[in-house]
Amino acid sequence: MMEGLQVCADDYGLAPGVDRAIRGLVADRRLEATSVMTLFDDLEAEVAALAAIPGPCRIGLHFTLTDHPPLGPMKKTSSGGRLPPLRRLMTLAYARRLDREEIAAELERQFDRLVNALGRKPDFIDGHQHVQALPIVRDAVLDLARRRGVTLRMIRLPPGAAGAILPARVKSRLLDRMGKPLADAAGDRALNRGFLGVRSFHETEPYRALFRRWLAVATQGSLIMCHPGEPDATLMARDPVTSARADEFAYLSGPDYPADRAAWAAMHVA
Repeated sequence: MMEGLQVCADDYGLAPGVDRAIRGLVADRRLEATSVMTLFDDLEAEVAALAAIPGPCRIGLHFTLTDHPPLGPMKKTSSGGRLPPLRRLMTLAYARRLDREEIAAELERQFDRLVNALGRKPDFIDGHQHVQALPIVRDAVLDLARRRGVTLRMIRLPPGAAGAILPARVKSRLLDRMGKPLADAAGDRALNRGFLGVRSFHETEPYRALFRRWLAVATQGSLIMCHPGEPDATLMARDPVTSARADEFAYLSGPDYPADRAAWAAMHVA
């Protein structure tokens, strides 16, 4: 469990513009962590470029079970060679219709590909669209984390934040409930104590305003996820979230972000 506040950029490996933006933030020491998708052909070169940046940024696996082709055969989960959309995956998970062995095998493949690209095991595991907290999936993730000695990202709200008026408040509270079994079972495998950064990607208020609302309820050990990027053709072909990534990158790379972080630290660090 880490103290202080962590900001983690998700989706490294998704597209060159996303990777380039995240590397810039890592080089400027503006992130505590980033998590890597391992399903695409250019992974090794992109991870090598990330690993070459000196500094303390943690690198994790962004375990992916939705919307993209898996690394290996998943006949029961991946119809036609493509992983299901999130709603379908959640339906299967809560109906206990996912195949545990198939999920565990794909997790091992994604984990090992990152190990090979990085030259070491990743520092933590989280999930694209928070799949690490789903029934059956969480059992496989917990097992691998214990065997391989890595931590897991929790998705529960910080203490006292459940009543706050957060961006995407309903979604945040749903994830908080969904994440309780994982948090209860994780023990010393937990990376963080509170989770923020959930949004709809259709908000009208500036991203800085969203981020400051998360900072207002963040406590020691909290983690705020983010999705910075520079939209490009590859991103547009792979993911529906595009312009919002540019807005996040503009804030995270600009002067207001370190000032906001410093204000939070002045209130929470003795």
